[in-house]
Amino acid sequence: MPASEGSLAATAHPPICLLSDCSSTLRRCSFATMNLYRRLRAHWAPSLLLDGVFAAAIFLTISAWQTRNLLPSGPATVAPAISLTGLDGQTYTLEEVRGRKVLLYFFAPWCSVCNLSAHNLEALYADAEGGITVYLIAIGYRSVAAVSDYRKKHNLTMPILLDDGSVARDYNIAATPTYYVLDEAGRVAHKSVGYSTGLGMRLRML
Repeated sequence: MPASEGSLAATAHPPICLLSDCSSTLRRCSFATMNLYRRLRAHWAPSLLLDGVFAAAIFLTISAWQTRNLLPSGPATVAPAISLTGLDGQTYTLEEVRGRKVLLYFFAPWCSVCNLSAHNLEALYADAEGGITVYLIAIGYRSVAAVSDYRKKHNLTMPILLDDGSVARDYNIAATPTYYVLDEAGRVAHKSVGYSTGLGMRLRML
């Protein structure tokens, strides 16, 4: 039976959208660390290499902080079961796609970063050639119509699942967008919070 606004409620406490999360995290960098960086850069000839190392360190630090409360990745973590109704009225589970890699992308229609990422997701889904399953999981939505409008706005063809908040809780989702990559055995292989490029998502699916 098709999903309806009355049968699927939005998350009671909508997650935040990570448009400015990185900037707030960067403010956590200490003044002493920045001074050390300036001194090293002034006296070390290959400054471009230093810039690259410093940027990579910042990126890894931010990524680790953003994902600290998510499910751990590794062979010991089997993803929680999912059984959700999609916009098309069908029921989707992880069990039916066992043996394939799966991208679970938690989003909210009103989230600015989620809107920026929509094209990357559709391109990944179109290029998957049957070896990858992509599930968009809507959370924190005001109505089913809002989710449908999001799909139409971005011309999305992949399944969009409607969560009432229970699956988001199982996956410790506190912000959008957040996504998990599951391996063929249904274990958590990768996780990420915030904007990801198409290349970044593809590399995590390898």
